[in-house]
Amino acid sequence: MSRVQQLVIRRFAQIEDASIALRDLTFLVGPQATGKSLALQLLTLAYDGPRIARSLDDLGYSWSDGKEFAYHYFGEGMENAWSTETDIRLGAWKIGLPRRKAPLGRSEGSVFYIPAHRTLTIAEGLPREFRRYSPDTPYVVKQFSEQLRLMMQRGLGRGGAALFPQDRHLTGAVRDKIDGAVFHGAELRVQVSGLQRRLMLSVGSSGNLPYMAWTAGQREFIPLLLGLYYLLPLGRQPKRDPVELVIVEEPEMGLHPDGVMAVLLPILALLGRGYRVVVSTHSPLVIDLAWALGALRGTPRGSRLLCEAFDLPNPRHDVINMMERALACSTSVVYFDYQADGRVRSKDISELDPSSDDEGVRYWGGLTRWSSRFAEVVGTAANGRKGG
Repeated sequence: MSRVQQLVIRRFAQIEDASIALRDLTFLVGPQATGKSLALQLLTLAYDGPRIARSLDDLGYSWSDGKEFAYHYFGEGMENAWSTETDIRLGAWKIGLPRRKAPLGRSEGSVFYIPAHRTLTIAEGLPREFRRYSPDTPYVVKQFSEQLRLMMQRGLGRGGAALFPQDRHLTGAVRDKIDGAVFHGAELRVQVSGLQRRLMLSVGSSGNLPYMAWTAGQREFIPLLLGLYYLLPLGRQPKRDPVELVIVEEPEMGLHPDGVMAVLLPILALLGRGYRVVVSTHSPLVIDLAWALGALRGTPRGSRLLCEAFDLPNPRHDVINMMERALACSTSVVYFDYQADGRVRSKDISELDPSSDDEGVRYWGGLTRWSSRFAEVVGTAANGRKGG
């Protein structure tokens, strides 16, 4: 279990006051436009400010003040988000806007960010170059796309072998879950045409399906899968140095609940490799995992019960180990929401107690409010029929 770090954000864009306890596995929940993505971008800046400044400078981007940096990093329209009243702190460290030519510190390259805008990262089967994005695209999206492009440039899928499934990538049980929920027997391959290398889905006798023929869920999931491949290297190296923190935004996008469960398994594998992981989500199913981890932690058969929750019968030793490592990790859930003054504040709802007097806790940051309402009215109707 790693030490807890605290990220504090005050008076940035719509966020008035937010505090995120960064544990081994941290979840952010809340309605749209409450600043969860902005908070994660600030967290990335807190870890990797000098590296980000250096990479922007190397690409020819220049800035002379905070507004210009915010334009390049957060995207067009965010120039005034960082004001003179903004206060960002990671632990005891006050985080400022990085200067150009900033010296690289020990945390260089320590965040790997998988953004929510994953469909933007691949065009016609090719990851897009950093410079090909419009100014309103955040740095984290452009950087993720650039990382995928470099993976392909350096030989991803070379030799004709399928990218998915791969015997050595992910455990067999995890591969089977992903295949059944997302690929349905199709293989992800790299098609070489001249000097270009494109991602294609090979579907048996149907041939190769280009990017635009993929399902919405496949277009969302495949960039995420490639990011996970990078973070889960083959061989004896357990993790990708110097990455310490992995951020995954909305892993559920475009996926059926079976697909959501499948993608949660490699996220648990990240914990087993020693990464600290932060996940933002609008899915109650994802927060079900946080609740289950808390409820099963310390129980005699916790790892096997967690396997049962994922519908993994007769799990092998490697899967049991993955679940044991996940249960040994600490978790937190942080809820972002607008308050009466029209500003966003955060609340720690890690207890996830359905009987709590606090609605934020009881409804898991609003994720279960409507299902609870439907359950109540259906129950009322059923009681009325019985009474009638």
